[in-house]
Amino acid sequence: MYQVTLRLEHSEPPVWRTLQVLNTTSLEDLHDMFQVAMGWQNEQAYQFIIDDHYYGDDDLGSSGSRSDASTVRLGDLIKRGKVSFMYEYDLSDGWEHHVHVDKIRPVSAEEAARLPLCTAGENACPPEECGGIFGYYELLSLLKDPAHPAYAEMVEQYGVIDPRAFDLSAVNQNLKNLFQPVSTSARGS
Repeated sequence: MYQVTLRLEHSEPPVWRTLQVLNTTSLEDLHDMFQVAMGWQNEQAYQFIIDDHYYGDDDLGSSGSRSDASTVRLGDLIKRGKVSFMYEYDLSDGWEHHVHVDKIRPVSAEEAARLPLCTAGENACPPEECGGIFGYYELLSLLKDPAHPAYAEMVEQYGVIDPRAFDLSAVNQNLKNLFQPVSTSARGS
């Protein structure tokens, strides 16, 4: 089991999540887990940068320096804890995330069956297509001023945003729905 902490770069207050995932998790699945944990909508391209090598969405193509993230497992690249790498989402808005492998430890089959799991986090993830972290700050400032000429349009487009919101149980339910197969006994085989 790998415990990783994902932190959105340049966010203040910090937007972060800690997840526990299996070493057999592909980077593509890790991307999907990060999307769920952060609250992103998975509408944009992504890439990981690990030891100066790029792993990404197969839509970005592969080359000598970029590999298809679906073919690479976390445990194949990261062999020890206390390692960091980058995860970028929406390359035009530039959502950069620092990922730190906090620890690696063995798990029982019973514990492995409950993974992935988000164990902690803070603050809401910015909405898609808001112009990156600085566009998000501008949006939050604008939403504090109902007299602003663009206020109604921004509320219609993005809704009411609580930058402190984070629902750990909802994240874990969504992770469970996406990644934990329904047992045959639960389906009533």
